[in-house]
Amino acid sequence: MKDIKRNIQKKIAHTAEDNLLNHLKTFWRSDGKLTGIVNEDGFTVWASHYYLGGIVHVIVDGVFTDQKVLLSTRINIVGKIFILLFLSVWIVVTFLFIFNHENSWTFSVGLILSWLFLLAMIIVPLIAGYSLERKNILSKVHEIINTP
Repeated sequence: MKDIKRNIQKKIAHTAEDNLLNHLKTFWRSDGKLTGIVNEDGFTVWASHYYLGGIVHVIVDGVFTDQKVLLSTRINIVGKIFILLFLSVWIVVTFLFIFNHENSWTFSVGLILSWLFLLAMIIVPLIAGYSLERKNILSKVHEIINTP
């Protein structure tokens, strides 16, 4: 395990704790290099996102066990806040538009379906970019872990 810890530590270009401020810094950096920290029982790393400008970059958490490293992934706090704010504004604007106009129910249903379609046109690329970036960073981490 010491070799794995050392390998991960060597590959981390920017040492930083997993917090809001450091993820905001990563948002502005697009070098694709690993950022994170290694401690006794595990590590947390992430890299700037090439496709989405860093908003929804993937965090990889690793836990050292006796003979293995258990990996899990999650979205960063900046991405969570961005998605929550975006969806909240989207829902509020949609309902304000519907309830402030005295239109027929068919118009309202058509409007909701149109807004859902537009929302899908935004969300689907975000999910695809996140999945691609998740695959990329996991392959980087697997490569580091499996390096003798």
